[in-house]
Order: sequence, then C-alpha cells, then structure tokens
Amino acid sequence: MGKARNALKDFISKIPDEKLSGSADLAVLYKDTTFRLESHGMTPDEPKKFVIEIRVSSNPQLSSARKFPHCALTKALVPQNGSWSSERIRDELLSNSVFSI
Repeated sequence: MGKARNALKDFISKIPDEKLSGSADLAVLYKDTTFRLESHGMTPDEPKKFVIEIRVSSNPQLSSARKFPHCALTKALVPQNGSWSSERIRDELLSNSVFSI
C-alpha cells in the first residue's frame, strides 16, 4: 500500500488550486492515470458544503490502486462560502484518507 499511499499524496499535491473549490454539479474536476477528483454536489444542511472525493480511475496505471475500485479513498466537505484555502482543502483530503498519510 505504500506505493498507492505515496501516489495519492502526490496526486493531492498536484491538484490545481482552482479545481479544489468544488461544484454543485456531479463532475470530474481533475484526473490523472490513477486517480480522479470528483464533485458529488452539496450537503443538504446549512451551511452548505461541496462534497469532493478522490477515487481510483478506471484501469489505473498503478497496480496497487486497483485494489480500491469504486470506493472513495478520501473526501472533504468544503464550505460553499469559500472560507477554506486550497492548502486547507488538501490537508483535509490527506487527513481523511483511507491510508495513514
């Protein structure tokens, strides 16, 4: 799992800042050959938050990532009001990872 953990950490660090803010739509915000950052809409409660998740891409290049099909490896609930910095969102994704990062 070390390779997958390190690859996830690297992927999170390379996500462009503008892709981390989330979206009210269901969409792939950013991807590479192993992972994809997805927006899964918004929470129903107040204050509203964007739900963003990182999942394994279809046919990932990294073989150890294939052990995690169809599951969120990490997620963050990002406030809609834009109060979180890109660094805060990255930290949240790292701390919520299924791997110990």
